[in-house]
Amino acid sequence: MMWFSRREFDRNAWYYTDADVRGGLPWKSFCDMQLPIPSISKQREIVKEYNVIQNRIALNQAAHSKTRRNRPNDL
Repeated sequence: MMWFSRREFDRNAWYYTDADVRGGLPWKSFCDMQLPIPSISKQREIVKEYNVIQNRIALNQAAHSKTRRNRPNDL
């Protein structure tokens, strides 16, 4: 699912769209798209890195909200 949120997918999907102003993508064209699928070991590496980043984001958000709650009102 991460692949679908990338710019590369968006750009590639544009080539498969019909000529409609809204850029419709027929199901058949979607199914005909080639998606790069790395080896399972590479996929596991990617997921591990993704989870590390998500955990860091959560920790930073928690620290930020904690500091905002603990600051004096007169600032």
